[in-house]
Amino acid sequence: GKDRGHCDNATLICQCNADHYGADCMLQTCPYGPSWWGEARGSGEGHDLAECSNMGECERNSGLCDCREGFGGKACEKLL
Repeated sequence: GKDRGHCDNATLICQCNADHYGADCMLQTCPYGPSWWGEARGSGEGHDLAECSNMGECERNSGLCDCREGFGGKACEKLL
């Protein structure tokens, strides 16, 4: 399977890779994209990055975004 991190069998403490987290590194983060809503950072600047662009749910087992209807792309960053 995918390399999630390294667990020390003696201490039962895991060091997770950047895209995994949790006690046993089994949960995954999803791609980030510009948020579709929220405050802009400043004049002429876009929105902050958000997991699944705030337009989808992160499937923690797969690390894939389940986008809301009308949105697509790896981070739900595209209008369909």
